[in-house]
Order: sequence, then structure tokens, then C-alpha cells
Amino acid sequence: MSEPISLVMCVGREYKLFALLDEYGRWGASKRIPVTNADLLGKIEFGKSRLFIAHPDAIVKVTDPQRTLLGLVIELCVQGYMSETRLLEDTTAFLDFDWENMKPQPGDEVPAPMLVVSCALSRLSSFNKEAYDMLVAKYKLKFLRGIVGWSYITRAEYVLPEGVTDVPDEHAHLLPFMEDGTITPVHVEYIE
Repeated sequence: MSEPISLVMCVGREYKLFALLDEYGRWGASKRIPVTNADLLGKIEFGKSRLFIAHPDAIVKVTDPQRTLLGLVIELCVQGYMSETRLLEDTTAFLDFDWENMKPQPGDEVPAPMLVVSCALSRLSSFNKEAYDMLVAKYKLKFLRGIVGWSYITRAEYVLPEGVTDVPDEHAHLLPFMEDGTITPVHVEYIE
């Protein structure tokens, strides 16, 4: 038996990491995939296939050879910028984390302590750009894409345009998926 297919959705840098994780924590993740790929849709197994979310600023690298990631963490804490520890189940694990030997690579699932640092910097870039720019320059920070979370794919929906009741001809390839219940056609109503 083969493994169910999983998807990786890359989020753009314009979506601040701290806000994205806050939104997903409150409301869950909802991502659009192209409806032109019927082969992909046929391979998704609800409740088994996973959706991984990747963000370009998830992994923080200190490239100044005179500075360390632990030094950055201490500076963020001392300056009062590290409010993200709420993302951790155990704050002592954050303090005991092996900061100097952590070497995540692009595409890796990001360890929770690193996610705390990434979110703190993301928040700082939004609310105190000058302090953020100073830390980026001081530590010569580089940011890498990493997996910030995942969830099981539980359903798929096709949003019908307002006033339309049938799937447009250009998306007729989706009809078999609607007939077998893989995709549910829905209308979205926006309330102002």
C-alpha cells in the first residue's frame, strides 16, 4: 500500500510569520490549490494526506562569525521582544535548547524554539522596523524557508461564482470528484 500524497504550500514573505501562525491557531488553515490538476485531486486521501505549510522566514541563521544564535536569543529576551514563548509547551525546553548545534536546512520542519525566534523577529519587523533592521545587520541574519506546521487535509471545496449553480465548462474535469464527494461545491457570501 502506498503512502497518501502530501502537499507543501509555500506562503509568501508578505504574510508575516507571527500573524500567519496566529491565524492558523485561531481559525485553522485553508489553502487554495489549482483546479486544473485533476490527477493531484484524485491522489488526496482525506484524513490521511497532509498539507505542510512552508514560510520563507522560518529558519534564522546568524552569519556573523563573531556572533551566535544564542546571543541573538538572549538579546531578544533582554530587549523584551521575545513574547512568542507562548508557542512552546515547555518554556524550560526553550532555555535548555541546544542553540549552537541546531542546523536546520531549507524545507525542514522548524523546531519550536526556532519558531519562537522567527516569530519574535517577524513581529519586531512589523512593529519596530528600526530595531529589527539593527538586529539583522548586527548578526548578519539570513532567513531560510522551513515547514512551520501541517494538518491533515479533511475536505475540498469548489467556490462557485455568485449566481452560478453549475460548474463552468472549463472545470468540467472536476465533476467526477463532486459526484463521489471528494469536492463539495459551495458559494461564499461576504458580509460587510
